[in-house]
Amino acid sequence: MWRLISFLAVLTFACAPRPTPAPPPAAAITTDLTRYVLRPAVYGHVASIVARFTAPADTAVFILHCNGAISWGLQRLVDGRWENAWVATTNGCLSAPIQVTGGGTYADTLELISRTDMPPNPGTVQAEVPPGTYRVVWFGVLTAFDLDARPFGDELGLEHRVSAPIVIERAP
Repeated sequence: MWRLISFLAVLTFACAPRPTPAPPPAAAITTDLTRYVLRPAVYGHVASIVARFTAPADTAVFILHCNGAISWGLQRLVDGRWENAWVATTNGCLSAPIQVTGGGTYADTLELISRTDMPPNPGTVQAEVPPGTYRVVWFGVLTAFDLDARPFGDELGLEHRVSAPIVIERAP
């Protein structure tokens, strides 16, 4: 009899509905790959990252740029924290911002250049990008734009301007 009761208890527990964990929030920036290999080039090592930004459903945004060159960078995972590791250099001009409506997307190909032949200078195109776990981050994504204001508007929260983790490796 106890065996029957034990069996029914186990069966009841096994068949009981279990809460489904909530899916992780979708990344605001999606990349074409999750792994990139820096390949040798004349001027260092390079990789192309196609990144697609999606604006929050309820918020139009304005992406600052100079003749189409947006400010973007990489954050590296170090001891469980994201640290700015590399930032693209763009010209200092201010073109009319790219407006992305709520839920809309904007895609760009980001050319990553890693240089080992120059002294380390984080935040510039000449900096080395060592192998590791990174995420793409876009800068200058504003929730409003006013040409006469300084700054031009409030920046969209960081959680809305980053990708899921990606891996960057060096070609053998």
